[in-house]
Amino acid sequence: MKRVQLIVLFFVSSLAAHSQVKSLLKAPLGWEHLDLEQDSVWGCSINKAYEFLKQFTPRQKVVVAIVDAGGDVNHEDLKNKLWVNKGEIPGDHIDNDKNGYIDDIHGWNFVGYPDGKQQVRGILEVNRELLRLKDRFLDADSTKLSKKEMKEYRYFRDVVMTKPGLPSTFRKVAETEQYLKYIPDFTAQLKEKCSNPDEVFRYAFSYKISPSDKGDKTAGNAFYFFESKLRGLPVSKWDSIVSQKENWKKEVRQEFEDACKTNQKYIDSLAIIDPHQTNLKERYYGNSNLYARGADHGTHVGGTIGAERNNGIGMNGIADAALMFVRILAYFEDETDKNVAAGIMYAVENGAKVINMSFGKYLTPHPELVYAAFRYAEKKGVLLVHAAGNDSRDVDTQVHYPYKKIAKKRAVRNVIEVGASTWEGQPSSFSNYGKNTVDVFAPGSDIYSTIPDNKYLPQSGTSMATPVVSGIAALIWTYFPDLSAEQMIDILKRSVVSRKGVQVMAPGGSVQGKSTIDFGELCSSGGIVNAYRAAQLAAEVSKGKK
Repeated sequence: MKRVQLIVLFFVSSLAAHSQVKSLLKAPLGWEHLDLEQDSVWGCSINKAYEFLKQFTPRQKVVVAIVDAGGDVNHEDLKNKLWVNKGEIPGDHIDNDKNGYIDDIHGWNFVGYPDGKQQVRGILEVNRELLRLKDRFLDADSTKLSKKEMKEYRYFRDVVMTKPGLPSTFRKVAETEQYLKYIPDFTAQLKEKCSNPDEVFRYAFSYKISPSDKGDKTAGNAFYFFESKLRGLPVSKWDSIVSQKENWKKEVRQEFEDACKTNQKYIDSLAIIDPHQTNLKERYYGNSNLYARGADHGTHVGGTIGAERNNGIGMNGIADAALMFVRILAYFEDETDKNVAAGIMYAVENGAKVINMSFGKYLTPHPELVYAAFRYAEKKGVLLVHAAGNDSRDVDTQVHYPYKKIAKKRAVRNVIEVGASTWEGQPSSFSNYGKNTVDVFAPGSDIYSTIPDNKYLPQSGTSMATPVVSGIAALIWTYFPDLSAEQMIDILKRSVVSRKGVQVMAPGGSVQGKSTIDFGELCSSGGIVNAYRAAQLAAEVSKGKK
């Protein structure tokens, strides 16, 4: 009977808290630190966790690697919380500790030139793959390809060429050719409906042509294509359009070729930095300059994890950790598999216990490189925390890389996948999800944290949720260093505030045609991480090991 009363009381208090959350107009600053019961916000109970942990003694300083797009190591709220490589003498241009990296005082940059300059902008992985394969397969006759070539051709045709980016630009070539096939049909309609077809102007085309009477979507697209062309001509006659059809084919193909040349420049510059892009043994490239365009992302992530606490400025990070910045991608770039692997291995070799990975993509040409790095981190007991992605997709059906498993090899047991939630306890509208692939959700909407030049800004994304989990893991390991990475994941998942059975707004507005979904279908734990509950469980597990 007592248990029933407790359940009823909890249910009533939860309803009250939920109604209070709904009455708030916007997320409070630092809401991820707050507690549902005490503050009526679906935070992670960070402040409450610190109160609980006062009975324990900190045992270690945990190093957290932010594998990202760089960071502002001079930020007022971060500069005192950086990992410092004590084996290096700053600025002497000598690899004092013989680890293969010169002057890596606070981390390393794998996207920099040997002279210290930065690769500022990069390209999408799909563009790299298209350029690698286009000369062999773009205009290939598949009937003349060998069995080995056919395997790669199918990858090019069915995977690469279906993605956004350069493939979209090339698809315009095929689309234009399809639209031109409708010229005879549209011409016939004009002759039938206009008294003088040779003098047909845009208005006649727009009002007298029927795009399709059979639900032909391509015909409709062709209609709007020709209408836009008529609108753009000084003399908008139908005959003028027809006479230029060959030019349009050339123009759209030239647009594609020009885009290829622009992207090739970035690929060539990447080859200067790392000439061995599929050889993980050759990973001593780059420079020690951690700041570049795009560093606001990594700086924000770093602040969430470990901005200096209680210093009277900015905001509080979650953990009293040492922050190591590892730059593996430039602005507007998909990280290369080689850089991901090299960044992870650098972090592990230099003492990181937690590696935050707020990045991802849907195409991975060399997953074996990343898997090797994952296995290396697993052997060393390092936790990898990865963002689920921001496309409102089910990643059970469409993998968001890097992933913990490849081909027939077993899944590594040191990776936790993180979706994003709101201060109202809803999944963030942009968050990817997956009952089998995503492990937990964490605060990821309107997270207030550090950005370059001593500034602060709220940002949203699974990139913001991931450092919340990294910070909680670092906080727990500070007090309970005997826990393994596998145990840490188990603790984080078992200690969530469960939302199973609760109907919430579906990410992206709809999942399988429904506007709501059971939160338990979004991730394997069915809930939102909670530092207080995790600390309690960690204390029990750690005590049980002694």
